Amino acid sequence: MTEDMQLKQADTVVELGPGTGVFTAAIQSHLGPKTTFLAIEINPDFASALKQRFPNVNIINGSAERLEEYPGSVR
Repeated sequence: MTEDMQLKQADTVVELGPGTGVFTAAIQSHLGPKTTFLAIEINPDFASALKQRFPNVNIINGSAERLEEYPGSVR
């Protein structure tokens, strides 16, 4: 599902509602070395688990409604 998204060329990738991280893993495996990857998860338990599972991803426990406020997000 993520193979044709040309993620290697992206400056920033934002995943909204990563939940348990099924797509997070797939996205991370297709990123370029300079791509910033943010995952915005509103559920604090999921966010905590994601931070442990994906230490190289910027996991933010917050709402997509506030996306512009998060460091590294697209403005």
